[in-house]
Amino acid sequence: MIEAWEGPAEWQDAHPAIVVAGSVAYVTEPAANSVHAVDLATGKVLASTELDVTPNEIAPAAG
Repeated sequence: MIEAWEGPAEWQDAHPAIVVAGSVAYVTEPAANSVHAVDLATGKVLASTELDVTPNEIAPAAG
């Protein structure tokens, strides 16, 4: 579960971000250096991964 958060003091500081592709929302969790894939219909976390860096932005890529 992603914890509640407050907006950063500086707009460029890391903060949660979301992008939707089809029926899946991809959500960054900077406090845990993680990204989560969430099924929009059920709210279930489909997958999560921990990163070596703090995520600050996210963008989908077709491939």
